[in-house]
Amino acid sequence: MVSNPNTAAITSPGWTEWRIPFSEFTGVNLGRIQTMYIGVGNRTSPTAGGSGLVFIDDIGYGHPVAQ
Repeated sequence: MVSNPNTAAITSPGWTEWRIPFSEFTGVNLGRIQTMYIGVGNRTSPTAGGSGLVFIDDIGYGHPVAQ
């Protein structure tokens, strides 16, 4: 599990890019990933409520494309 400590990323009205280095996935064989879960909030202490929209797009895997 990788968490984004930047709470502004989820409360920002604009688009926020979040790049996760492969080194963050300690103990994970990246070649065997079959399922990915994306959540908002505290997984160990969930709280009901809240409102709004979260758009998740452009999930990529591998080396970035040269620009």
